[in-house]
Amino acid sequence: MEKLQQKTLTKRCFFPQAPGLCWAHGSLKESSPNCKGNMSWEWNLMHCDGFVKKDDDQYLTIEQSGNYFIYAQVNRKKDMEEPFTLMLCKKPDVLLNKVVGPKMGDEKGTVNFGRPFFLQRGDKLYCEGNFKLDYILAGNQTYWGLYKI
Repeated sequence: MEKLQQKTLTKRCFFPQAPGLCWAHGSLKESSPNCKGNMSWEWNLMHCDGFVKKDDDQYLTIEQSGNYFIYAQVNRKKDMEEPFTLMLCKKPDVLLNKVVGPKMGDEKGTVNFGRPFFLQRGDKLYCEGNFKLDYILAGNQTYWGLYKI
């Protein structure tokens, strides 16, 4: 069953992973609150015992210090009044990364990033945006996650 899950997750999310590698991936829930900032995620954690745990559906907590590769993507589905922004943060409100996308043009817009970070045990990570969720595509169109490197 675990091999089937791993194959399904890898195929669905387009991030092939080495066997046994800690990988946490969250897709934006359709039922997330429709307000700026708050985002709820449907988490899939593989081989992460002792490395990373989910905390509610908004946060990931680091259990082992080390290098992690963090990635994120947001897809806009309609024009907005201001450029849309995705921020990766750790508690208490420390900005780790920020990407900004266009407020209009094309039928939809995309912002994404991926880069390594050194994280400490106890770091509590979350993503937030400056947009209401009715402007954003949910599911596998908007996601974030990490893997241990």
